[in-house]
Amino acid sequence: MIDKIELELKPYRQLLVNHSLYRNLKNIDDVKKFMEMHVFAVCDFMSLVKKLQIELTCVQITWIPNKDSGSARLINEIVWGEETDVDKDGNPLSHFEMYINAMESIKADPSKINNLINSLDMGLLRAVVDTRMQFAVVPGKMLEEVGAPSVVEDSPVILWMAPLGRYGDLRCVGY
Repeated sequence: MIDKIELELKPYRQLLVNHSLYRNLKNIDDVKKFMEMHVFAVCDFMSLVKKLQIELTCVQITWIPNKDSGSARLINEIVWGEETDVDKDGNPLSHFEMYINAMESIKADPSKINNLINSLDMGLLRAVVDTRMQFAVVPGKMLEEVGAPSVVEDSPVILWMAPLGRYGDLRCVGY
């Protein structure tokens, strides 16, 4: 079974291995710049994983059994590894926190992602929210002000929202 999967994935793996990105990372400054942008994708991945956990498992009070225990187990194992892995020193950290630590170790600047995370945590990014779709549209300027990359100031930005917290308040988990 594993051999069949590996064979099917082989051409896609080759595309990744031969991607032009690797040829464009010529020095440490290139790596820093890449990490300063890529960290937003890392954060978004964590948000996607949490959204899958919300959809595939029961994360509410009172607990009820889910309909697909295999999918629930798989996503819970992924979340467990992503949120509470162990770093090289044996400390439990999320992969996102490890990425930030790696950025700091090469003197890449994590301030933009930290500003975004802090603003989200404090509820400073307000938006009009469609709770049925869990999306919000905000002015691009709001994200630009916290340093998010590739945001056009005068255009609307769609935020992906998820129910979080004690009362299931919607909070931004990606854009």
